[in-house]
Amino acid sequence: MSVGLVLEGGGMRGAFTAGALSAFSREEITFSSVTGVSAGALTATSFLAGQPRRNYEIFVEYAADPRYMGVEMFRKTGSFFNFDFMLRELSEELLPMDFAAIYDNPADLCIGMTEVETGRAEYFNKNSMPLEDLLTVMQGSASLPIISKIVEFREKKYLDGGIAAPIPIQQSIDAGNEYNVIVLTRPESYVKRQERRNPVLTRMYRDYPAFLEVIDNRHEVYAAQQELCRRLEREGRAVVICPRDDIRMGRYERSPERLAALFDSALFSAFEKLPAIAEMIERDKNQAAAGRTKISGKVHKYGDNVDTDVIIPARYLNTSSPSELAAHCMEDIDPGFAGRVRAGDVIVGGSNFGCGSSREHAPIAIKAAGVGLVVGVSFARIFYRNAINIGLPILECPGCALEAEAGDVIEADLAAGLLKNITKDKTYLAEPFPPFVREIIEVGGLLRKLKKKFEKGKRLG
Repeated sequence: MSVGLVLEGGGMRGAFTAGALSAFSREEITFSSVTGVSAGALTATSFLAGQPRRNYEIFVEYAADPRYMGVEMFRKTGSFFNFDFMLRELSEELLPMDFAAIYDNPADLCIGMTEVETGRAEYFNKNSMPLEDLLTVMQGSASLPIISKIVEFREKKYLDGGIAAPIPIQQSIDAGNEYNVIVLTRPESYVKRQERRNPVLTRMYRDYPAFLEVIDNRHEVYAAQQELCRRLEREGRAVVICPRDDIRMGRYERSPERLAALFDSALFSAFEKLPAIAEMIERDKNQAAAGRTKISGKVHKYGDNVDTDVIIPARYLNTSSPSELAAHCMEDIDPGFAGRVRAGDVIVGGSNFGCGSSREHAPIAIKAAGVGLVVGVSFARIFYRNAINIGLPILECPGCALEAEAGDVIEADLAAGLLKNITKDKTYLAEPFPPFVREIIEVGGLLRKLKKKFEKGKRLG
């Protein structure tokens, strides 16, 4: 299964996330992993522990508790939120958390924090750290600038994970989740505005210019991650759940009635999306059953000698982010490609497709755009190897490549080496992948194959 769950933060707006998670628990929906930041990470723990009611009690029944948060708490401890109460007293005494169940749950938990020195997002997985470290990472992910102390962990300094990656969808994709359910705490129409930097912020973090720069650009980061979520949903690779446009709530809301209403609205929103979620999970299961070797999609047709600088223009090679590369894929030769391509579509090229640079940016851009297969008369050898290494299916089949036209529908059976142009009702035979190459494709790339082999060795050892 490769359906991930992605959870935005948002302080007390996390009551919406809590409601959505409660709906998933009621319907016994599970995920391969849960990736969250800030309040999203905190709600994820109760979900993975099998204690969805616990989130309701925290957000609603303890919302007005003076021990939870407040100005007086900030004066006493230097933090607006009382993390000792939230992560210790609540979890150990008042609403005991089943931490053993979190670790026993086969779904991974990935929590993001912002590294203060670099301003970059860094992620930590539950299976790579003991409980005490997990609690520290949870605190760091939810520690807001100015009103929280910097959290030190493994000789680095961290604050709120939502600063560098407010919607950590790319991390879930990079972890191998082809499909994702994304829970946002802002309405679909929300636009994050650029804000003037708080002078207090400048003074407090003057020794961390990269961190301040990320804060200044948060509106751009949020917009880019919003757009990625929308594109994935259009392509059938994500289901997005978010509050209605008429629901407005601040990060520090304390009213139990308003928070309960937000929780209930999330239940309704999540139940509305359950058919789409079920369909996406079923699609993932069917792909897994077929070994991910059967592909079907529309043709995007190109000619001979399409080089890597055309596939991804050199001006974008200063990033290695798959989502950013995908947004500019084929931009110079086909400006509308990124907005038109759908998950599983097929690029068909002529001779010597992928000539030019030896960098992996070109096949990464193609794969991240959602392309399921590249067919060509012939390929540049380095491009061909790079495509296999990142798990992008690629087949040489001159007959199919020469006769296919833009808009045709092609079905491929990679195991058998069969290509069928449904539109033209013609079948072609390509050289099938040998078993070891097919395994690389099935797991999503050479690095994942090696990681899988390594983890298997660790279990047997």
